[in-house]
Amino acid sequence: MEYLKHASSALLMVVCVGCSPAPSSICALSQNRHFWQGVEVAWSGEVIDVMAPPHGGGIYFTDYRCGVNIELDPDTNPNLYSASEDWSGHLAVAEFKVRGRLSYKDGEVVLRPEQLTQTSPWLIDDGFDGYMEKRRATLLEKGLLTIPPQ
Repeated sequence: MEYLKHASSALLMVVCVGCSPAPSSICALSQNRHFWQGVEVAWSGEVIDVMAPPHGGGIYFTDYRCGVNIELDPDTNPNLYSASEDWSGHLAVAEFKVRGRLSYKDGEVVLRPEQLTQTSPWLIDDGFDGYMEKRRATLLEKGLLTIPPQ
């Protein structure tokens, strides 16, 4: 009888995977990344595009209000800020709207956009620094980031 109880619970969990509503923002994602697999998203936030030769780079969707970062699948979005590989390096951020699905690639969560719409110009240099300072101040204020004692 105990076996049936556990089997029915397991079946219910399998049936309900994906039953929960899609998170309204990247900040509303479950803390457990295991539940991110296959989640359909429609979010507004920022895309940070970083290229730091010779170390490489990445393109990440984020929201400065919570600090969660998810890499855009490099197979579907190899370049955004620059039309080609920028071997001189860059740091850029812009606001975007995205529709897509969260997936796993090489053991990491990636965002596979079906639609990616830029809603602000790219910020570089002082603009990028200003964004990162606003992000840091917001995360400190919310207690999501701590500064180690000196």
